[in-house]
Amino acid sequence: MKSLVNTFGGAVTHLEETFKTLEFPKIKKRILKYIKDNPEDSETRIAWDTYLRGTRNTCRRKKSYVWHAEDLANGECYEGETSKKLGEQIGATQDMIIFAYAQRRLTKGRYKITRKEAPGGYRSPRPPKFTWIAEDLVTGELITAYTALALANKVGTTEARVVVHRKKGQILDDRYKLTRKDNKKAQ
Repeated sequence: MKSLVNTFGGAVTHLEETFKTLEFPKIKKRILKYIKDNPEDSETRIAWDTYLRGTRNTCRRKKSYVWHAEDLANGECYEGETSKKLGEQIGATQDMIIFAYAQRRLTKGRYKITRKEAPGGYRSPRPPKFTWIAEDLVTGELITAYTALALANKVGTTEARVVVHRKKGQILDDRYKLTRKDNKKAQ
């Protein structure tokens, strides 16, 4: 019969039975001393190695970013979930996007590349339906969000005002021009 200490769950069970606790980081020295003093107990050694491998793999979280490219020639803004998707939109390779971001240079002589950490709601398996955009007519800044409420919070107003002003094509607070981009058509 195959030993269960090669799996993470089996390793935790074996270590718990051997040391009568689940707080392994606190008793790490005791475990290492036990393994050194009892070389014939190979199951405990294998269980400890399996436990360390498992905890190392589960602690790493990959950050998720939203990549932006601002066309300085005409003011358009493009965005993608990955640098590759953004590159496809503007006709550049993934390497060009990453290099331009790292070096703070323009891609293809006209695109300024930025990235922001994706908000928690953006990591859902279903991508957002729209990108809401508010162009600040005073500073020229583009403010983007995935919901009308998020955009309203960024510009300091209510969701209803954002929706109504966008539908009527009116300028919000004599400052923001509101638009909405359909993400399904972009794909």
